[in-house]
Amino acid sequence: TLETQEMWYAMDGADKVYLSNNGLDWTEQVVEYPVKAIFGKMPSYGTDSALTVVNDMGVNKFAKTVDFSTIELLNEVPKGFPVNNYTTTAIDNPLVYTAKYLIVTGGNETNGMVNNKVWVLQENEGEITHISKEPPFNVTGASLFKYDDKIYLLTAKEGKNVFYTSSNYGVVWERADSKQSLPSEFLYRKNQSVNVDNKNNIWIFGGVSESQHQIVDVWKGRINKLFVK
Repeated sequence: TLETQEMWYAMDGADKVYLSNNGLDWTEQVVEYPVKAIFGKMPSYGTDSALTVVNDMGVNKFAKTVDFSTIELLNEVPKGFPVNNYTTTAIDNPLVYTAKYLIVTGGNETNGMVNNKVWVLQENEGEITHISKEPPFNVTGASLFKYDDKIYLLTAKEGKNVFYTSSNYGVVWERADSKQSLPSEFLYRKNQSVNVDNKNNIWIFGGVSESQHQIVDVWKGRINKLFVK
């Protein structure tokens, strides 16, 4: 799902899009093209739009839209780019005019192959340009989020969950220090949902265990001080 301009958007398994203004009541939105993915708000030099991938006569293309009533086709999606099970976060730095990016990692390509790269996307004169790089850690089932002017990635490593951070928009990463770690009782998981609220609290919702069981706990806290409540 994607929240933008006080409207929620969600997809089903049949390339259809649904809209809601409260997260409870949903209405199907008729769209011009089959929608394969919704990546969230794409910061731009003009009007911010939702970045999507649509199928145009058998070719997957980036596209942008404000409300899915109309869709503007852009360029073809690069080989290896994930369209399922990905994680994203947007960067729009008001102090750096050109720092307008959408970061995407994890997930699977259209052919089902696992994506091992971090993709840094930028809109440039009607085209989505990209930088892609494979980091020295696992991104499958990971979660991206912004926190304290950095990009964080929560991922699984050697039977536990760890944080990596990037201060240059997702190109170079480093392992967070020991003060930025999860408590010992935090169960190993993948595919968790992570959100940061307006009070700088981090919320971690559920996930899937190593034995492929659904985890239903909720964690709330700050870096260094995660706790259950």
